[in-house]
Amino acid sequence: MRSQQSRIRTRSTLKQAFVLAVGVLTLLVMPACDQISIVPTCPSPETSPSDYADIGSAVWDGNVEAVQRFIDEGSDVNATDLDGNPLLLRPAGRGCSYDISIIEILIDAGADVNATDVEGNPVLHEAIWQSQIEIVRILIDAGADVNARDGDGDPLLHEAIWRKRSEVIQILLDAGADVNARDGDPLLHEAIWRGYPELVRILVDAGADVNARDDDGAPLLHEAVWRDHVEVARILVDAGADVNASEDYRNPHQPEAIFTGNAVIVRILVDAGADVNATGANGNPLLHQAMWRGQINIVQTLVDAGADVNARDGHGAPLLREAVFHGNVELVRFLVDAGADVSAADAYGNPLLHEAILRGQIDIVRTFIDAGADVNATDAFGDPLFHQAIERNRANIAQLLVDAGADVNAMDASGDSILQVARWFGRTEIVEILREAGAVE
Repeated sequence: MRSQQSRIRTRSTLKQAFVLAVGVLTLLVMPACDQISIVPTCPSPETSPSDYADIGSAVWDGNVEAVQRFIDEGSDVNATDLDGNPLLLRPAGRGCSYDISIIEILIDAGADVNATDVEGNPVLHEAIWQSQIEIVRILIDAGADVNARDGDGDPLLHEAIWRKRSEVIQILLDAGADVNARDGDPLLHEAIWRGYPELVRILVDAGADVNARDDDGAPLLHEAVWRDHVEVARILVDAGADVNASEDYRNPHQPEAIFTGNAVIVRILVDAGADVNATGANGNPLLHQAMWRGQINIVQTLVDAGADVNARDGHGAPLLREAVFHGNVELVRFLVDAGADVSAADAYGNPLLHEAILRGQIDIVRTFIDAGADVNATDAFGDPLFHQAIERNRANIAQLLVDAGADVNAMDASGDSILQVARWFGRTEIVEILREAGAVE
């Protein structure tokens, strides 16, 4: 008897494998779509209803008449097939018209719709996996538990989200599936992580907690921002996600948006009330991150929203120094126009003008001077700014300082005149500039 069942099953499997191969080739030339519906391959059973040895082989082969005959003769509809799986499993995943009839016959005869396969997956899981929408409805109407979990302990809704089955998701939710169930992470996390706006909206509309946190303790909005999912972030924010939520190692939300350079997400967060003067775990304000990456459009968004251009980074340096350090003239000018203090000193006591001279950034030096920077300021060692121009042989910058009224007879911290220092370094061009301006030894 068992060998006969095996022969029938093998013949049926080979037939379906051939049809499936043809189906796969067809799918390869079909246009891609957001949600794939599995098209069943349904060869007609060739075995006579009277030739099946048991109900399992009849179900496997899809022979409705034979299945009914076995049930009428008292066969156990809760028996298992050769693999140890419920009789409902095979037709639930295959989804042919005769499978639907078989499922209805088995259910009417008392088959357990919540039975699980050898891996611990409920029958409903198989229908969801194969996107058999009609069968999903039949099983649910017959009492299948929509909040059951698969063999890995994940909610069935997780499977539908992972497979991007929007219609199945809606069916499960309408039947009472817990939208806030977790698989470790909240179910909403899966849709966010994969960047599925349609699914995120379905879950949010069904009551998913947009302020839930993932298994690492991170707010879900972090995931959308970090992965650059603009529409997903917008949906979460519109649904009330806390734009100022933070976590230990990645906070607040905005650094992720700035890191990815997504000005649109930054704008979404700012418009929703994000704190533009918040600092990250390293103590750096948001502006610092944007300056470090040279993202002037994001800097402008933050400044327009009230970010403090005179804030200091986690090391105590003015934010303007970051723009000077990278030689970003456009950014320096924007910050200066926005009110950044050009006479501020860095964490070591060096004026920002000192940094610009050291790096030979003549356009930034000119910008600072035009904005009123003190050309007679001294560095952290007490040396005049001329000192740095001389050491680096920046004759053009020395001329700018002279033209701006810098004291050409200033003394350095050792009591030496600027002219003496220039002669010792052999800076003949600078010596000439200083002498013409009235410098004496």
